[in-house]
Amino acid sequence: MLSVIVPVYCVSSDLLRKCIESILAQECEDIELILVDDGSPDGSGEICDMYASRDKRVVVFHKENGGVSSARNLGIEKARGEYIAFVDADDYVGADYFSAMLSFFTDDCDMVVSGYTLDYGTYIEPMPTLTQCSLSRKEVVQWMLQEDYIRWGPVAKVYKRHLLQTVRFQTSLTMGEDLVFNLEILRKCDKAVYVPMLGYFYYQRPDSAVHEPFQAKHLSVITAMEYARREVLENYQELSPLMTDIYIKALGSWCFRMLKNRNSFDVKAFAMLQGKLRPFFKVCLRRDFSFSFYIRAAVLVFMLPTLFFQFLKKMQGYLRIVD
Repeated sequence: MLSVIVPVYCVSSDLLRKCIESILAQECEDIELILVDDGSPDGSGEICDMYASRDKRVVVFHKENGGVSSARNLGIEKARGEYIAFVDADDYVGADYFSAMLSFFTDDCDMVVSGYTLDYGTYIEPMPTLTQCSLSRKEVVQWMLQEDYIRWGPVAKVYKRHLLQTVRFQTSLTMGEDLVFNLEILRKCDKAVYVPMLGYFYYQRPDSAVHEPFQAKHLSVITAMEYARREVLENYQELSPLMTDIYIKALGSWCFRMLKNRNSFDVKAFAMLQGKLRPFFKVCLRRDFSFSFYIRAAVLVFMLPTLFFQFLKKMQGYLRIVD
């Protein structure tokens, strides 16, 4: 049996229905759909209950709001399948997606991962793929860190149940928890299979956390990446330079997002990011830095004194008033 876990919270009714119906339309019949209503104040919980009343494959759990990680964890606890997959409530899958994914499992394969398609609402964008291949643990980590063909998150993947016996999402993290989860999963994964399918459709919400103005809670992604750096250094030393470059880019990216926020400027958080960034000055100067010259230059600029950026923000505010 395949258990598909869908955390549900304040999602458009049309998107939620599309998600549920795409899973129930799968060609594989031995499937259970676990809908976890994470205390959603809209009508999402009622929609979940309606589908459960119509189809015995649907199981619904209602809980107090605790975040997507706690909802996924409850789904893991309740899952009965030998295989486990996750779908976000605003995403959907092609009709043969899961049956095809399951067909690639063998006795020595612990995890199957696929390509995916971005859905912007008005158009879709298939992501680049490679040919089908088997991947070692280290190769999965490398592809996932680069995010070329494998996403950080738990979607577009099917896991054998034994991988999740002791692994759960860290509820203390509001961003980056999916990277930590998969790195912990991969400690137990001896072999994975990558398939160039594009049947997972990842909906791009304009109001997602990635597009929100900076909030202090977003810094948990830095905590997650610091965990990833320790994990890579301990178990995948060859990937340490790549992980360091990704970490540096993330620090610079969040500095940039904070400066873009026209309504406020968290000086303390900005200075904290700078403090984490400055020790990598020499790394950013090396000739084999993985990112473009422009990203490297931006990162180096963010190492300037914090007072310089406070002055820039004050000038930005003054010019806005003048306008």
